[in-house]
Amino acid sequence: MRLKLLILATPFACLQSAWAAPLALGGPFSDHMVLQRDVAARVWGTGIPGAEVSVALNGLEALARVTSEGTWMVILPPSGPTPPGEVWTLEVTSGDERRTLRDVVCGDVWLCAGQSNMRYTLGRREDNDDPASRMIFGGDMEKATHSKIRFLSVSDGQGRTPLGRKWARCEPASVVGFSAIGYFFGASLHERTGVPVGLIDLGKGGQSLRAFLPADIFGRDSRLAELGSGNPEKPSGVVHARDVRWLAPYTLRGVLWYQGESDITRADDYPTLLRRMVDCWRSDFRQPELPFFIVELPGYLGKKNDSADQRKQAKWRPRFREAQARFVDETPHTTFIKASDLGEPYEIHPRDKKPLAARLADAAIEAMADGNRGTITPETIHQ
Repeated sequence: MRLKLLILATPFACLQSAWAAPLALGGPFSDHMVLQRDVAARVWGTGIPGAEVSVALNGLEALARVTSEGTWMVILPPSGPTPPGEVWTLEVTSGDERRTLRDVVCGDVWLCAGQSNMRYTLGRREDNDDPASRMIFGGDMEKATHSKIRFLSVSDGQGRTPLGRKWARCEPASVVGFSAIGYFFGASLHERTGVPVGLIDLGKGGQSLRAFLPADIFGRDSRLAELGSGNPEKPSGVVHARDVRWLAPYTLRGVLWYQGESDITRADDYPTLLRRMVDCWRSDFRQPELPFFIVELPGYLGKKNDSADQRKQAKWRPRFREAQARFVDETPHTTFIKASDLGEPYEIHPRDKKPLAARLADAAIEAMADGNRGTITPETIHQ
């Protein structure tokens, strides 16, 4: 029996007008993708205005009509996780046009976001400027073949993301440019739950939290206006405009957030900025209870050859960690992941990512056991 859900397609910010455009899917959709299990999942794209669009996956079907702006969106009914040994096909049709995505699975989808410690890749070398130097995680990469773990990278990591913005199965060639924390987290989750795992890498080295917020939010909120970036090379809103809007409203299980070095001297303001970002992303992804797992900054003590600016920043680190913990205490559906006790006190980018990934996996499994799935509520479907 094919279940059908008919909804009214509505315009949404992440798609632009596409008059008389051929049938197409939105950016995050490709072969090998993972759709979030157990909740309604959004699928969107562009097409000819007025045309009907049908999306089908494993006996589930949803219909929509293309808006006058040339956009469409459907809400697929919930599906359980794809059983071991199975893969599904997503069929999108409109009139005589058909688009087929193969090797699709349903599981848990995690967004891994932040700056350089999140962006620290599995293919990292002892000397990352020397292609002949030893790979730190070389042994792990050799074994990194998991058909039900999938990656999507939007980090644009200077050539270290060879697959571009397409989903890929976890294999040594595809994982080399992916977040090490994200990989170890996903591998642990999959091993312990048996459920397919989708990981989206949104690590941006050196970026302030301001880059992950909409640029116009600083002009609309006088309290935030003075916190806007004055650096033309790293303007406020750049990551949100280019990457978050491209992804949203892809249905997620949760967000891993590991960021703060670029905001270290703004500890007093950081909870305000982070609260606005969390609220904004929950609105962007249309999941008002979307879980966030906030990683504490590492316990870096500094080095003798640190610059004066770095030594100044080091004095802010305890205060910044307190600000991170305070944010979690005050914000529902967030979890604090302690990291300052994991050693490597003289590495601002700790090399051993496995203990932290294990803590994140523990917290994620506990959240799922508590039933905290960041569900889509009826009032958010048509927003």
